[in-house]
Amino acid sequence: MSVYNQAIAFYEYKHLAYEGRADLFWKMEEYDNAHQDYLKALEKNPDSAYAWKYKGLLNHYRLDNSKQAIKDLTVAVGLDSDPDTWYELASVLWHIKDPDALSAYESFLNFCQYEICEKNQVDWASRFIACVNRDTSCTWRKEFYQEWLK
Repeated sequence: MSVYNQAIAFYEYKHLAYEGRADLFWKMEEYDNAHQDYLKALEKNPDSAYAWKYKGLLNHYRLDNSKQAIKDLTVAVGLDSDPDTWYELASVLWHIKDPDALSAYESFLNFCQYEICEKNQVDWASRFIACVNRDTSCTWRKEFYQEWLK
C-alpha cells in the first residue's frame, strides 16, 4: 500500500497507481476505497478501459449496482474491444434479464474469432445464443432462457 501511496504522490502517470491501489483495496475487501480509487484513476485518464472495466465489475459483483456496471462496462468496450469485457457486460445484462444480453454475447463471440477466449465462456455464450435462437442444439431447460425468446 505504501508503494502505491508514494507512486500517487510522485508518479507522472498517477492513473496507473490509482488503478493498482484500487485493485489492492478490492483484494482487501475495502470496496468503497477501491471504487474511489477507480474514480480517481478515471479523473486522471478518462480513456482507461481498465479502470472502466474494473469499476464496472466492482459495481456489479461487490456494490450491487448493476445499472452503473452496465454503464461502466459499455464505456470500457467502447475504448477497447476486449472479449473478456464483452463477456462481463453480457453477463451483467443477463443477470438483470436485459434483452441486450443476446447481442453482447454475440459481440463477445465475434471478438473471440480474433483472440483466444476461455472455453467455458465461449461454451456458455454459444449455448445461450443457441437456445434463444431456438436452435436444436440447445440443451437447457426452457425456463432458464425463456425471457430472451423472440
